[in-house]
Amino acid sequence: MNSYIFLNEKLFQYISRIYTEQKIGSKLERTLSGIAKREIVTTKRKWSFTFEFDERQYYRIKSIFDLNTQFILIDWDLSTYTVISINDFAPTFDGTYFQITLDIEEM
Repeated sequence: MNSYIFLNEKLFQYISRIYTEQKIGSKLERTLSGIAKREIVTTKRKWSFTFEFDERQYYRIKSIFDLNTQFILIDWDLSTYTVISINDFAPTFDGTYFQITLDIEEM
């Protein structure tokens, strides 16, 4: 089943989505009882979306692949994130449709 996201206020339909979350913590410290403890300082989120599109949508999708350019992601649950693309624009073509994976991470 295909789903939708907003990237830079444009609606995109994707065919697969992978979400990863990395918790970044402070250095490891020992409490008085000897238990190791690490506080979570921040959470780094990454997404990987796979799009399938035709030649009419080619330049529309290409516009979001500028490396090191920030844009806004509005996810399926209406959460808003400032993200950047971390991969190059390199679609594959099967004769009818293009397919590409967009890897982005939260700023």
